[in-house]
Amino acid sequence: MPTHCSHTPWFQRAFFRGFFFAVLVALAFFQLWQAFFEQGIFSAPSQQSFLYRKQMDPGILVAFAGKQLLEGKLSEARELYRKALKNDPYYLPAWYGLANLDVDSGHGDKAVSIMRDLDAHARETGWWRWDKALLAYQLGLTDILTRDLSYLVEYSPAKRKQALELGGILWPDPEELLRRLGSQNALHLFRHALRKRDVDSAAFFWPLVETSQEITTRERLRFIELLRRNDRLEQAVAIWKKFFDSQSLLHNGDFSSPLLNGGFGWRCWRNSRLQGVYWRIEKRFAGVNEPPSMHIWFDGSTNINFAHFSQVVALQPGKKYVLTGSIRTRNLTTDQRPFFEVVGLRCKAVPQRGEMVAPDQPWTPFTLHFEVPGECSTMLVRLRRRPSISFDKRISGDLWIRSVKLEPESSSDPGTASHVESLSGRR
Repeated sequence: MPTHCSHTPWFQRAFFRGFFFAVLVALAFFQLWQAFFEQGIFSAPSQQSFLYRKQMDPGILVAFAGKQLLEGKLSEARELYRKALKNDPYYLPAWYGLANLDVDSGHGDKAVSIMRDLDAHARETGWWRWDKALLAYQLGLTDILTRDLSYLVEYSPAKRKQALELGGILWPDPEELLRRLGSQNALHLFRHALRKRDVDSAAFFWPLVETSQEITTRERLRFIELLRRNDRLEQAVAIWKKFFDSQSLLHNGDFSSPLLNGGFGWRCWRNSRLQGVYWRIEKRFAGVNEPPSMHIWFDGSTNINFAHFSQVVALQPGKKYVLTGSIRTRNLTTDQRPFFEVVGLRCKAVPQRGEMVAPDQPWTPFTLHFEVPGECSTMLVRLRRRPSISFDKRISGDLWIRSVKLEPESSSDPGTASHVESLSGRR
């Protein structure tokens, strides 16, 4: 049988061969130019030539010195650094390079002398400050290192994270770290501790920054979350009460403000992150103004296991509470429809569930009574929908929620009026 082969057209093969040949020629010329350039540095061409002026540029000399160091040619590198300094005695990279070379050559005393001179005469220079700090660390010059790290944290966003990382390694105690880097850097230190999820350091720096205008709502919420997850609930609740809500056991139950997605506020999914279900806050229905409500709708594409609308609440162990609100539905399908439930958070508690909503209902009040187990300090209030096992299991339809409240079952019960009061009873 004949064999069919696909052949590349001759002109394409010629083009590719010509292209690669041109690249190889260009690389060869570059290597020749570089060799000629380096040779010229050591052979002192005419001082009037353009090449000479370029070869005496400190930046080029330092760059070639670095290349010599990589090749282990220490004496050649030293000569290039000295040439650079002869042409520009204040060129800091050359001084740092020379000091590093002294360290590598075993002349630490010479490197220390260079560093002391640089620190005395170029202390306010921000250029190359990180390299200077690293060399100071290598030489054990703690005073210079401390000043440089403090400067970098305060004035150098590009090197701030690295400076904070090094400072945290050298001085892990937050009090010592603050003393070294200065109170002017307290906000940066707090943010770094928050990023690292270092609850002890973040809590230490918090009193210094809590009233700062630069602290964002998201940072406060993240700090509250960090405290709560590390069993510092009383401090978390105190911050929540001071900056967010000092009145309600359940925050923003009337949906009059944006959802916080953190702290002790409502948590909700991003519409683009969860398939088959969406939400928005609405203030009108059928063209009529109404109190704000949370509108959740299912598009019929999934048999979703839904638990993505919730709020963490701090309550008093052993006390009884009642959750109330109103729900409206339209055209909800399947035998498994949403309901409210209360579960323990990081503690053992039997889930306490309300009734499933009807497929179609006008605004209808709901009530859920529950008791907080003795070992629980926080509970999770959430809207749930369990997956269906029926043939028609993909849920669709709409649901609205409004006027959600959480109150002690007996309003006269002392110690349950606020988060802080309820927690203080445990002392």
